[in-house]
Amino acid sequence: MQRIEDIRRDHLGFTFVILSSTREGYHLYLLNGFEKLDDDMNFSMEETEEGCIPMYYAIDIE
Repeated sequence: MQRIEDIRRDHLGFTFVILSSTREGYHLYLLNGFEKLDDDMNFSMEETEEGCIPMYYAIDIE
């Protein structure tokens, strides 16, 4: 999580991190502040990500 913040602060200005979590990694991401993407939101996924859970992490949202 610190690496994400370092990249955002030093190199890129982004507000969200999105990812496709495996079922095994889902709870780890939840513990680190990620949330499941709402059903009405999505992003394109690769075939290899089939069965994965779309998640996001909001940065600096007040």
